Amino acid sequence: MRVDSNKAWKSALVRAGIENFRFHDLRHTWASWLVQAGVPLSILQEMGGWESIEMVRRYAHLAPNHLTEHAKQIDVIFGDCVPNMSHIGNIQMGVNSK
Repeated sequence: MRVDSNKAWKSALVRAGIENFRFHDLRHTWASWLVQAGVPLSILQEMGGWESIEMVRRYAHLAPNHLTEHAKQIDVIFGDCVPNMSHIGNIQMGVNSK
């Protein structure tokens, strides 16, 4: 981004009351949203102009909610063989309860 554009960006942030946000942060958000929407990393790489897939991974920080539907596949695999223990609450593994 050019210096005069950077000045306009900073001015817009001040007017909007936004602190600690870089113009480049929009690229991170854009990449993350596309990955969460199911866009393959190879397509995102081409769209974003990154030279390597490693750079795409660096920019495409994901929220864990994109994994929910995939995690549910464990129910398909195990069916009723594994009891649902979600009603028990917080269980601390490896801690002796006395």
